[in-house]
Amino acid sequence: MAGARTRSIWQSQLLLCAVVLVVVLVMLVLQPAQFSTGTFAIGAGGAIGLTVVTLVFPWHRVGRPIVVLVPFLDILAIGVMQWDAGFALDFLWAFPVVWLGSFFSIWAIMLGVGGIGATMLLSAMLTDADSRTMVAYIVVFLSLAFLALATSISARQTRAFKQLLRRQTAKLQDSLHGVSAQRRRVSQMFNALDIGVARLSARGQVLALNETLVRLYGLDPEDIDQPGAAVEYDEQGGTAIPQSRRPLTRARRGETLDDERVWLFDGEGEWRALSVSTRVLPAGLDEDTTILYLVHDVTALIESERAREKLATVVSHELRNPLTVIAGHTELALDDVDDAPQLAEHLRVISGAATRMDALIAELLTYARGGFSAEPVWSAVDLTELLRLSLESFAPTAEARGVRLTADIESGLLVDGDAFRLRQVIDNVLSNAIKYTGADGSVRLVARTVEHSALIEVSDTGMGIDADDLGHVFEPYFRARSAQDSGVGGTGLGMGIVREILVAHRGEIGLESTVGKGTLVRMRIPLSDAWVLI
Repeated sequence: MAGARTRSIWQSQLLLCAVVLVVVLVMLVLQPAQFSTGTFAIGAGGAIGLTVVTLVFPWHRVGRPIVVLVPFLDILAIGVMQWDAGFALDFLWAFPVVWLGSFFSIWAIMLGVGGIGATMLLSAMLTDADSRTMVAYIVVFLSLAFLALATSISARQTRAFKQLLRRQTAKLQDSLHGVSAQRRRVSQMFNALDIGVARLSARGQVLALNETLVRLYGLDPEDIDQPGAAVEYDEQGGTAIPQSRRPLTRARRGETLDDERVWLFDGEGEWRALSVSTRVLPAGLDEDTTILYLVHDVTALIESERAREKLATVVSHELRNPLTVIAGHTELALDDVDDAPQLAEHLRVISGAATRMDALIAELLTYARGGFSAEPVWSAVDLTELLRLSLESFAPTAEARGVRLTADIESGLLVDGDAFRLRQVIDNVLSNAIKYTGADGSVRLVARTVEHSALIEVSDTGMGIDADDLGHVFEPYFRARSAQDSGVGGTGLGMGIVREILVAHRGEIGLESTVGKGTLVRMRIPLSDAWVLI
């Protein structure tokens, strides 16, 4: 199959040959005697023969210097044709001139036009042309030169425009490939999500579904209006939800859904708890407003909540049994120690601790069933007495561990709040201080009034907390590396509970600690005369 260059050579040469043939036919009819001179026939034959050569020559195997010979030979053949013609055939030079101007450099154009000018000059000299003929030659020469220059400029502009178009096309293709690749990546991410997602138009048309949603509901992606293999229920083992009230149907009607729970009985016979929500995506440059329909499988979360509630129930039951025995025997012992006041005091401390433990177990059960639902019991609390009682409770523990426990408590510290909760705060902080302080260490509690607030500081000379861990102390289940390395047991919940209770009392807590030197816990609670319940 011929290349682009070969086809252009054929087209240019065949066009000239066709014109030459027409001229030859006209001459045969009107002036057959013209062939007697010989030069016309030789020139015409040369042009036709050159055309035959161009049709069979393998142009794809040669370079441009060989190709440029063809228009030069055409110029020569036309010069021979018009030598003794007796009438103007100069216009035929326009064909090779246009060819040179279209495809070759300015030097080839100058050489070709120069050759035409030399042929005209030689013809004028040999035929002793008059002034009128000379003017005609000059006009033809200038016209051909202008035609060559105009063709060259136009061809250059055309080539530049083609190059620009090619570059723009290449950029557009790169952009198109980029957009296509980005769409493929978005589609892959869309299908890789572990939550079910559907895109809906503002009119409720389903634009796309990801594979998770299709698999979850057992849908046919080619016809999503067909019922899937899964059925939605209002609760596990409850009543099937009618088609008109199903979340997807409601979302297609334009209803807003936010964490709506439904139960799905899937095609494999398993129950799944789902959380369904919708999110509006604003209109973009090339698309209207769309709606995201999101389906989260929360079965594992529901099961873990149930397991936590069951565990709390079992633990609470099992803890209450020995606790009831402790409380009962303590009360019996108190009846028999009237003559031993010190022993009676110890027994009252044990009884009070058992009572608080029972309350904590009740709260654990309540929390496991969905959080602290009961309102706190607010009253005027003598914080001074609360601190004294807590110190009294932990004094034996500190003594047993060889920890010196001292206090400096200002009298008359009265706050509004929940006495049980506040005692929980003090106990947790004191317990930590004693637990993480070694033998021959010390723990000191200081409480005083500062700017209409009760400031409580508990300092110890214990192992301390690393600076990197200090910001995580209040996170649930977090234990500092120093605490873990010490081998002392703990859950990592105490300080989080302390902060939660203080925040509920409009209080605050701060920590300062140095590894190997100890920790300072600073708590602040508004006093009654500055406290306003909101």
